Amino acid sequence: MPESRFIPLWNEYSEDYETIAKRFKVSEYVICRIALEHGYITRIQYNNLVECFNQRLQSLPERETRDGGNFYVTAHARLGESFIVLLSKMLGQAN
Repeated sequence: MPESRFIPLWNEYSEDYETIAKRFKVSEYVICRIALEHGYITRIQYNNLVECFNQRLQSLPERETRDGGNFYVTAHARLGESFIVLLSKMLGQAN
């Protein structure tokens, strides 16, 4: 995602990851990573946010209705817990 498109939304919604993620149709994880790469948040903030997102994902209730689906539950089911943990560890070692 080009920084030129990210900056205006970041300035408008500063740290409202959910709103920014919806605008770009990506996950909050992606927004956090971009914010980290462009220096808007620190590595410690990034790690704390990823942990919060993971906890929120784990606490989502199982839905019994079939009215569309949930991106985060679907991504977790497709990728699996071990992949998400591995990805988090790899990203933590990248910088």
